[in-house]
Amino acid sequence: MTITKHFHFYAAHRNEEIGGRCGSIHGHRYGIAVTVAEPRNGSITILFEDIEAKAKPIIDAMDHALLLNVNDPARTALIESGACCRVYEVPFPTSAENMAEHLLSELRFAGLNVVELSLQETDTSIVTVKP
Repeated sequence: MTITKHFHFYAAHRNEEIGGRCGSIHGHRYGIAVTVAEPRNGSITILFEDIEAKAKPIIDAMDHALLLNVNDPARTALIESGACCRVYEVPFPTSAENMAEHLLSELRFAGLNVVELSLQETDTSIVTVKP
């Protein structure tokens, strides 16, 4: 049986690889659908609060932060300027595809048997990844 729990967070990012308007710092209200597979134990498989307890610290670290590639040429200026109070650094460009794979990996490392993760970047743009 699979169980899906939805989360959201707000964050800014830029994709320095592709430039254009996505190369400028901009923000999103990201939506996340985390689907876990667990064997049924009586009347439940896993409590929604158990999923939240493992997922929330990971998601909270990104909430209201600047998602920043450690190799972004503007990294030093952005951090040293003090303009960014919260920074969540990753070793890759912060595309929706990369962030979805990162979240999947982090949640599985936290002990959730995630079988599918969808990351919604805009109202009409969703990336879905599976292990």
